[in-house]
Amino acid sequence: MSSLKREAATAPAHVRDGAAVPRTEVAGRPLARLQWAASAAARAAVSEVDPRAAIQSAVADAAAAFGRRPSQVAVEVLDRALCEPLLAQMPPDLTLQTHAALLAGAAGARDVFIWWRDGRGLRHVGTSSDASAKRATRTLAKLVLEGGEPVVAGTRSVAVAVPVRRSGVPVAALVARAAESTDIGLLERAADRAALRLAPVQERRALLERAGDRERLLLEAAEKRLVRLGYDLHDGPLQDVAALAAEVRLVAKDVEEVVDEHAAASVADAFASLLDRIRQLERGLRSVSQSSESSAALRDSLAAAIRGEAERVERASAIKVEVETDPDLPGLTDSQRIALYRVTQEALTNVRDHSGAANVSVTIARAGDGVRLVITDDGCGFDVDRTLKASARRGRLGLVGIFERVRLLGGVLRVVSAPGAGTTLEVVLARFTPDGSA
Repeated sequence: MSSLKREAATAPAHVRDGAAVPRTEVAGRPLARLQWAASAAARAAVSEVDPRAAIQSAVADAAAAFGRRPSQVAVEVLDRALCEPLLAQMPPDLTLQTHAALLAGAAGARDVFIWWRDGRGLRHVGTSSDASAKRATRTLAKLVLEGGEPVVAGTRSVAVAVPVRRSGVPVAALVARAAESTDIGLLERAADRAALRLAPVQERRALLERAGDRERLLLEAAEKRLVRLGYDLHDGPLQDVAALAAEVRLVAKDVEEVVDEHAAASVADAFASLLDRIRQLERGLRSVSQSSESSAALRDSLAAAIRGEAERVERASAIKVEVETDPDLPGLTDSQRIALYRVTQEALTNVRDHSGAANVSVTIARAGDGVRLVITDDGCGFDVDRTLKASARRGRLGLVGIFERVRLLGGVLRVVSAPGAGTTLEVVLARFTPDGSA
């Protein structure tokens, strides 16, 4: 338990400037004032360009409530500020930036940097853009990450470097450079406390990065299976269908030679109808084979790939498809682009085969930092819940597959339909930033 908490909880009276202060004042108002000061410091670190003065003012206010010097309460204010729920709701890199700003303001440091290793090397956030400061703190960070022990370096310009540990292993380094007026003891205590609070933030960063890797691997595996399906269709059933058509032509020729002239015309019509059915089957299989390729969504823009699907539906049916795309779409991962392409592909296929619609609109546009896809038709509509349950029971994965694709990417899918009322399918995907930089 900290000294401030211990006094508030156990002391019968607190002596301030030689005068006794009732316990109720110590246990009540000052502790509330301490929490208020921490919240004010956290808000300043998030919202202000240079929050040092506001953080120092909050620390001074809490010190006055206890009758202490600011250096005696700075670590307590910092600790509570670092635990503010607001910080846990922000992207990890922004949270790290805020931690650095809080430490700099509460301990009076010249600048603070947080360094960590990932697949791209040693990365950082900090309170300064000075190149020399970055180089100096980077060297200390490497020492701390390799040795796992705190380092205090310098004489005229002192720097404190502390490891941030996860499961006992250094995963990041917190480096604070002292100003001329900085209390080095306070800086060391504050850096130690901040390092403890940084560990969960680093864990959240690691979880997001692993989620990004998992998302990529899952989608890559799904796309590889689709590509394999396309090749299997091309090399297997499509070749068999072509061979079947050739055999049917030979049989037709042989039969025409042995039937009398009165039956020849009807036999020729029957074989022509059979060959036409075989050609339709070949076109259908070839369309499935081609649609299994993911290259269109990656080679072209997402808008171009979706327009291509719309044109394919118009050629194969009497449906009019209107496509509207936002030219200012946010950055999407390959997995997101493929998923949006596949969802559009499956939705348009369902419209063509089942809806009886005359018109379909496809809209893709920015939605905050993400993207929204909306597909609306004027067809016969359906009971969404009943259809989903029936499709799952029969193993038909069209609409079920759409839901699963969106779910794997952490997106939101909404299907609104009713018999005789048409259908609207809406997908929203947030911009994915595994390093939390958005």
